[in-house]
Amino acid sequence: MKFGIMHSHVNDPNKAVDMAVRAEKAGFDSFWTTDFALGSSPDPMTLLAAASQRTERILLATAVIVLPYRHPLPFAKTVATVDVLSNGRLILGLGVGSRKEEFDAMGLDIHERGKMADEKLPLLKRLLSEESVTYRGKFHQMDRVEVGPEPVQRPHPPIWTGPLWRNGLVESTLVRAGRLADGFVPTLVPASSYQSIRAKVRAYAQGFRRDPDTIEFGTVLWFCLDDDREQAWKTLEAESNRRRTHTATIRGEANVSGRPEDCAAAIQEYAYAGVTHFVMNAGVTPEQTMDQYEQFAREVLPLVRGIGGSH
Repeated sequence: MKFGIMHSHVNDPNKAVDMAVRAEKAGFDSFWTTDFALGSSPDPMTLLAAASQRTERILLATAVIVLPYRHPLPFAKTVATVDVLSNGRLILGLGVGSRKEEFDAMGLDIHERGKMADEKLPLLKRLLSEESVTYRGKFHQMDRVEVGPEPVQRPHPPIWTGPLWRNGLVESTLVRAGRLADGFVPTLVPASSYQSIRAKVRAYAQGFRRDPDTIEFGTVLWFCLDDDREQAWKTLEAESNRRRTHTATIRGEANVSGRPEDCAAAIQEYAYAGVTHFVMNAGVTPEQTMDQYEQFAREVLPLVRGIGGSH
């Protein structure tokens, strides 16, 4: 069982890097960044590069990079560079994106996002692992391309996919995970639905002649700790609705509020469904965020370390 934190809505890059340092000291396993083309959120890979120089152990991850926004060639160089700087601590979480206003601003057709991701992801893996790449596709063409530096993790840093739950997951995202992903970290999936989603990804992996046991399963879980359960929920609801303008927050759906034992119970439910890596997202104001994470480390981690789940 691994536990990480999301840098979330702390948009000052220096404060976000400080969060990674404090998360490592608090005993977390991973530090995750988000990716938004619009707004004041810092660039995720630049943030992880900076965090790599001030931390030693904690995994540095993205949840998730919007792959259709990136050209695989320069992005492969960025990925490899961060992996080298961190001495092999990068987890590359990738997604297809969901914000039409960002696709419009970049001159991209959101309806092509799945096709773009299906072309870019295998090409990115080749650029990170092969000495010379020749490719002919709809969106990219290249001849005998060589790119470096060579990443520390071979053949490439672990690549996770992270779709967004909206009363279900698009089947193509499950196929993509089964075919190409080393890990799966969806957002907003209810615990009651996670086991069936996991089973589908594993089945697709087998269909592609992959060992499904090589795929790690995670989830993003919003939380707010407070002895007053109703106040905790009000805080989480208000903050998550402010930040997640596209999806209304439903109580108990990929979120937990209340006391440490309430949080531990929710984690246990996901663990039974097969989750082994939890990305905790504090549903509080920016000023309260790191205090909330450190309280989680003190009061919840001792309750959940060593919990067994589905196999």
